Amino acid sequence: MDQEVLRKRKEVYEKAKERHPERWAKGTRAWSFLEEEWLNPRQEAETKKRRKSRKIKRKENRVG
Repeated sequence: MDQEVLRKRKEVYEKAKERHPERWAKGTRAWSFLEEEWLNPRQEAETKKRRKSRKIKRKENRVG
């Protein structure tokens, strides 16, 4: 249900942008569905940093 609401909302915003492009300096919002939502942004930032460092380490191990 949430995904359907977001899909329709995206359509509405895209149509509004087509009708009045002068009102839009950029694109519309990212109306994508997120499986995971964080209530503590600091924790989210720390988790993202850890994930990024793991990806970098994996790439270094493949190259080396």
